[in-house]
Amino acid sequence: MPESSVMRQRTEQWRAELVDRMLKVILVLGLLVAVPSMIIALQQGDLRTAVVDVVAVGIVVAVTFTTRLPFATRVWILLVTAVVLGTYLLVAVGLVGHAYLTAYPVMAAVVLGLRPAIIGLGVNAIILAGIGTLGHMGALTAVPNFTSLEVWLLISANFMFLSAVMAVFCALLLRRLETSLAAEHALTSTLEQRQTALEAANADLKRSEAVRLAFLRATSHELRTPLSAIIGLVETLRAHDAQIDDDRRAQLTERLAVNGDRLHRLITDLLDVDRLSAGHVRAMTEHRNLRPLVAQVVDELAIGEHIIALDLIDADVAIDVPKFERVVVNLIANAVRHTPASTTIQVRLFHDGDDVVLQVDDDGPGIDPDYLEIIFDPFVQGPERHNDAKPGTGLGLALAQELVRLHGGTLTAQNLPAGGARFEVRLPAVSAADEVVPIAWRGESVGGAGR
Repeated sequence: MPESSVMRQRTEQWRAELVDRMLKVILVLGLLVAVPSMIIALQQGDLRTAVVDVVAVGIVVAVTFTTRLPFATRVWILLVTAVVLGTYLLVAVGLVGHAYLTAYPVMAAVVLGLRPAIIGLGVNAIILAGIGTLGHMGALTAVPNFTSLEVWLLISANFMFLSAVMAVFCALLLRRLETSLAAEHALTSTLEQRQTALEAANADLKRSEAVRLAFLRATSHELRTPLSAIIGLVETLRAHDAQIDDDRRAQLTERLAVNGDRLHRLITDLLDVDRLSAGHVRAMTEHRNLRPLVAQVVDELAIGEHIIALDLIDADVAIDVPKFERVVVNLIANAVRHTPASTTIQVRLFHDGDDVVLQVDDDGPGIDPDYLEIIFDPFVQGPERHNDAKPGTGLGLALAQELVRLHGGTLTAQNLPAGGARFEVRLPAVSAADEVVPIAWRGESVGGAGR
C-alpha cells in the first residue's frame, strides 16, 4: 500500500475515534442542558421549543450510536443539527443560540479541517446578518446610544471573532499534529524496514550457519570414509606388498578404485552445485523422446530389492541428455535411499497441457513438513537421516533442481495423501517443427550421470 494511503488511513482512523468520543461528550452535555430546557419550556407552555429539544437530542443519540456510518457523514449530520438548533434558539429564545453557532465551526475544524470550518463561519455570517436584518433578535440588553440592530451586530461580531479564532487555532493545531503523526509514521516505517532488513540478514546468517554445519556433518563422514579407506589400503599394500598374493592384491586394488571413484563423485557433486548455482554452466540441448531415456536409466540403476513400476508415454523435449540422465538417476536414487526394501517406486511420464511431466512416487515415510521448503537446498537432509551410519551429503536433490532449471523447467516435492513422497519435473514439450536453441551459460559443463 502506498505511503500516502497508509497515512490517510491512519488519519481517518484517529479522527473516527475522536468523533466517537466527542459525540459521547456532546450527548451527555446535551442531556444536561436539554432536559431542564424542555421542563422550563413545558412549564411555560412553549411546546415548540420542547419538541425542538427532543428532536435535537434524538438526532444526537442516533448519530452517536450509529457507528456504521462514515465518521464524516456523522459529523455533517451533527453540524447541520447545530446550525438549525442555533438559528431557532436565536430567533425564539435569544443570545443562547450563539453558543451553537460558535461551537460547530470549531468542531468542523477539529474533525474535517480548515476549509469546512471556513464554510461554517460563512454560513454563520449569513444567518446572523439575516436575523439582524429581519429583526428577529430576541430580547437584548439595552445599551445607551446603540440601536437594537447595532447591539446585535456588535454581539454577533464578537461571537464570530471568537468562533473564527478557535476554529483556526484548532485547525492549525491539528495540522501540526498530523505533520507530527506523518513524521512518526515515516520514522516507524524506516525502523520497521531496518528491523526487517536485520531480521533477513540474521536469517541469512542462521541459514549460512545451518548450511555450514550440515556440510560439515555430511562431508565429515562421506569424504572421510573413502579417504580413510584409500589411505588404509595404500598402507597395507606398501607394508605387506611382498606377502600379498595376486588375488588379494586384485581385491585391494578394486577396493582402491571403488573408494577413489566414490571420493571423485562426491567432490564433483560439490563443485557442480557451486557451478550450477552461480550460472557457470552451459547445456547443449537436442530433441529427445524421454520414454526410452528414462527406461534405460532405470534399467541400468542398481536398485537392490526395490520395485520400479514404469508408466511412460512418448514425450519429446529439448534436453542435454547426460545432464537430464543425472536428474533421473538422482530422483530415483533418492527414492531408493529413503524407502524400505521391497517397496514400489512409481515412475510416470505424461503430458499436462504444454508441459511434459515426470513423476517419481515412493511408498516411504514422506517428507517432514518442516523440510518441504528447504529440501532442495544443498546439504539439507530429513531428520531421520542424521543418525544413519551413512547419512549422505544432501546434494542429490540440489543438483537435480539446478539441472532442471538449466533446462527451463521446475522440480517440486510434495507428500502424497496416502503416504510417501512425490517429486515432479515439468519441462516444456516440443514438436519436431520446434527449433532447438542451446541454453548457454558461461563456464564449464556439468558431467554425466553422477550417483
